[in-house]
Amino acid sequence: MEDVIGNHELSAVNTTLMKADGSLHPCLDKSKLTTALEELAADTTHIEETDILPDDNPSIVIDGMAVVNEMTVHKGNIYNCKDLAGVFVKSIDSKSRGYSDAYVIFDDYSVHNSLKDQTRNMRTAGRSADRGRIVEDRTPIKEFKTFLASKETKDNLTVYLAQKCIDGCATAVTTHTRKGTKSTNAGMVSITSTHEEADTLLVLYAVSVTEAGKVAHIYTHDTDVLVLALRRTPLIPQTILIMGTGERRRKVQLKRIYDALGPEKAAALPGFHALSGADTTGHIYGKGKLTCFKIFTKTSDDVTHALAELGVGASPSAAVFSGCEKFMCQLYNSTICKASQLRWHMFKQLKSNQGVEKLPPTQGAMIEHTNRAHLQAHVWAQDIVPRPELLDPITLGWSHEDGKRVPIVSKVLPAPEAVVELVRCTCVASKCAGRCSCKANLLACTDMCKCSASDDLCNNTGTHETSDDENDDGVDTCEY
Repeated sequence: MEDVIGNHELSAVNTTLMKADGSLHPCLDKSKLTTALEELAADTTHIEETDILPDDNPSIVIDGMAVVNEMTVHKGNIYNCKDLAGVFVKSIDSKSRGYSDAYVIFDDYSVHNSLKDQTRNMRTAGRSADRGRIVEDRTPIKEFKTFLASKETKDNLTVYLAQKCIDGCATAVTTHTRKGTKSTNAGMVSITSTHEEADTLLVLYAVSVTEAGKVAHIYTHDTDVLVLALRRTPLIPQTILIMGTGERRRKVQLKRIYDALGPEKAAALPGFHALSGADTTGHIYGKGKLTCFKIFTKTSDDVTHALAELGVGASPSAAVFSGCEKFMCQLYNSTICKASQLRWHMFKQLKSNQGVEKLPPTQGAMIEHTNRAHLQAHVWAQDIVPRPELLDPITLGWSHEDGKRVPIVSKVLPAPEAVVELVRCTCVASKCAGRCSCKANLLACTDMCKCSASDDLCNNTGTHETSDDENDDGVDTCEY
């Protein structure tokens, strides 16, 4: 019994790592990690949009889509793309006031079947995006979020806005899109790159500008960028981040946070972020970023080293798998390091009306989650490489179904073969809600049952819908 409970999911999905439909839980609390990191230094400085920076003539590296997204909140008198471009160019000039020059960086939205597509689709849920639009001055914008719901439209928009910056910015500017770089000043840094995400490009430009003998500041609202920049602080020791909007706009001092973390934890931070919940790895249901970060700051050296090694090489090493398993177990119990032992321990504490969906992932599920974290960490590990080499997602926690990438639950059978063969219910009319033999044995129904585990005939598929934003921040469940 202990082996069955400890090593088999007994369900079609693991609801800690996935929603009922098999998709990953969205990460809705990443900003809490930003807050926790800033509190380590406790010395961020509030600034106004019109503040003039010191006369050291630094460069500013700006996330172009962050600026666009600011306009979706305060649309104002924007009725077409010409209006949008006018406001965008003015905003770039305003943000670069006091700087010698500006780098405006955009994502590459042309990548086919990107792992980022799942996150983008979630953000545009319920909004029509049946066709991409050609972006030109007269292209109408009736509703911003609908307009930006299409990857093709955003792809065309980035190229359009980049050219408008070149034509209209008063500041010396270099733009970077999927079509390459353009500049109004031949002396500025220019990088030929194949990066998909602006997150990594922002760091690459900051490092390159620093290597050219200047100071680079980064304008972003993204937690991912803060995490990556902190890891590279030794290469960009004078860089600060400009984050937030309106009254929350502030300067974030990287060096002070880096010193508070220490070099080992700073090196492990991207791996921790990928494992505890990023856009392409999914939120760990019931474990918010603050809870995970508290555990991270107290982890042992072997776990810290494992997290630092996530993303290194073609696949995680045995030591990385072991360290990541230990970290995930510590989210539930600080004294247990193995998933099978943790599941059995928690199974014995279940109430009579609770099922296996309340249990943490098996080792098999943790392995696939670690693989997905490794894939994302590998992308981040190459943030200072102009032409990164990408790994195959199919070898790291993903499968390919119906033209889409689908996260793998586990490569271990959901139940021992003998158990699956012996326990097959004959339910139909009751929808497996009554005396279902599978349910009585804590098993999810399968296609071998009379109900075929069909959504129309079965209520015992082992899945349940969960709130996307549920987490346990504020309640430390670890037993210290």
